[in-house]
Amino acid sequence: QRAGRAGRTRAGRCFRLYTREHFELDMPTTTVPEIQRTSLVGTVLYLKTLRIEGLDVLDFDFLDKPDVEAMGDALRQLYALGAIDEDGAVTDLGREMSPLPVEPQLARAMLAARRFGCVDEMATVAAMLSVERVYTGNGPPREGEDGDGDRRGAPPESLCSEHERRMGDHVVLMRTYQAWARGGHRRDFCERHGLSDRGMEFARDVRKQLLGVFREMERRATKEGDKGGVKHG
Repeated sequence: QRAGRAGRTRAGRCFRLYTREHFELDMPTTTVPEIQRTSLVGTVLYLKTLRIEGLDVLDFDFLDKPDVEAMGDALRQLYALGAIDEDGAVTDLGREMSPLPVEPQLARAMLAARRFGCVDEMATVAAMLSVERVYTGNGPPREGEDGDGDRRGAPPESLCSEHERRMGDHVVLMRTYQAWARGGHRRDFCERHGLSDRGMEFARDVRKQLLGVFREMERRATKEGDKGGVKHG
């Protein structure tokens, strides 16, 4: 694609950061299909919820068939999450997890958060974990640093306390988002604190969508519960 762009509108060159020998001998002729190099947990859960009689995900006719071992690993993970039973059938919990726009592990955490009354906080963590890159490392140097070190991926001290950092990455990500929200979701806030503006906006969109789907599920469940409690004379 880059080679195609070079010279399209004017004279140009494409510089490749590898040798011709590496290109010809070591690199694959075609890119490995995404389904063969990514987690299949969400895909398998989706197939399990389709209610198609006789559907066997291990024999499903994929355009690019994934590795059997990867499929087996996905089934084991879904069983551990409680999304499928010992016979491989999707459970009620699995059906609740499926509509949520995050990986099944995070969807399961969202459902657990409902029981503990921390849905908003878990939605924030899930959204931030869905971002490829949150911290750019361009914020102010930490105390004792001269500012020349490589701090990419390191949260600035101003966004959370030392105690919160010791509690783990999930708490740090949550506090980072909360600080950004208090700052008005502004780009200059990201620049001051070494955050990726694009990444934070993506997390905001995921969080909004996640909470929207989750609350719609809750609304439907409440409505169905009310119908079930109505007595007809």
